[in-house]
Amino acid sequence: MFHLSGTTWAHTRAIAPLAAASQWFADAGGNLSVSWSTHSARQFGEGPIAALIDQFDLICFDHPHVGHVAKDGLFIPADEFLSRAELQDRRHASAGRSFESYQYEGKQWGIPVDAACTMSALSPSKIDALRIDLPRNLEDVLRLAADRPGIVLQPFSRMTTTALFFSICVSLSNSGPQRLHTHTFGDSLEMLQRLFSATHAGYGVKLGSIEAMQLLMTESSSVSYVPFTYPYSCFSRTDLLPNALKFGSHPSLAAARPWHGILGGAGIAVSAKSAAPLQAFELLRWLTSTECQTVFFGACLGQPADRFAWSACSVDALTRGFFSNGLPLMDCAWLRPTDLAFGSIQSQLADELHRTWRGHADMTRHVRRSPSFSSVTCNENSQTVNKMNPSAGVVELKAKEMP
Repeated sequence: MFHLSGTTWAHTRAIAPLAAASQWFADAGGNLSVSWSTHSARQFGEGPIAALIDQFDLICFDHPHVGHVAKDGLFIPADEFLSRAELQDRRHASAGRSFESYQYEGKQWGIPVDAACTMSALSPSKIDALRIDLPRNLEDVLRLAADRPGIVLQPFSRMTTTALFFSICVSLSNSGPQRLHTHTFGDSLEMLQRLFSATHAGYGVKLGSIEAMQLLMTESSSVSYVPFTYPYSCFSRTDLLPNALKFGSHPSLAAARPWHGILGGAGIAVSAKSAAPLQAFELLRWLTSTECQTVFFGACLGQPADRFAWSACSVDALTRGFFSNGLPLMDCAWLRPTDLAFGSIQSQLADELHRTWRGHADMTRHVRRSPSFSSVTCNENSQTVNKMNPSAGVVELKAKEMP
């Protein structure tokens, strides 16, 4: 019997469906045992993957890591073990651009196993009690925050802050959800500053998406509405939670200008150091199949990466329509770049924004002068971000890495 080990980020949404589906696979005659462990959400989003490949056979990871994964050969490309037909099936079944997000230089470095895009979140019971209309656009959000302090909360953790910034940039580009124009960065910073000033509710940069949703579900908290967050279907389960949340689209940025979300989720890959790659890919094949995704992921408090599983999710009614509301948003969410420089840019931009807010400085002046913002905004000298790639629909990053 073979033993496989895997790792994902530390939340029920991530670990519960993987553990249940893996155990079933082993019980059904997979001739293996599987153990799963977790690491922090920050390590999932920003931490080095190289530190994991010696410890685990299977690794769940965020798609902006793909460039470094390919450059350093950290994973075994799925093309080497899955047939062309199997890969095509998963491409066809992809929720949004999830499958595409794990491609790099002609190879498939991971297969999506979990899917998400940013959404808004609210507490139906609190909103009903307040007898207020939901914000339709950003000005409504700011007005509600001013008129009813403590009702609106926007989390500003590192990953949420950068996702929020880039989502505003994409939406202001006015070229569809897959194109980002750098001339929008200045206006996006100003909108971000207005949102922070009005909606951080005294929490500053401490709060992440999960903590914000916990406040939404807490009866003693006044927090009732979050305009932008990474969603968790498990927090909308009416059969498990008395104050289950409802997730939906972001308010528009302005009249007739939609606020596009950011693609999230997780891919699963086999470590290049795995001692049992054949068995690891057998398990990966099962975990990413439509059958497994449909049966296990929604029911076990997760979020499948398979669009057919989203469409047929047996718990959609128990999640206030999370899956039926979310799938159209997934299809128009922005795909973050996977090139080598983007991870460093994302981390450095988060550092600059947080440093500014902690010091109560003027963000638009401070961040514009920072090295990371100069790089992100297409500075010809830094040669990090240079041009739009219309065919790929994402900002194209040159190979030079941030220092």
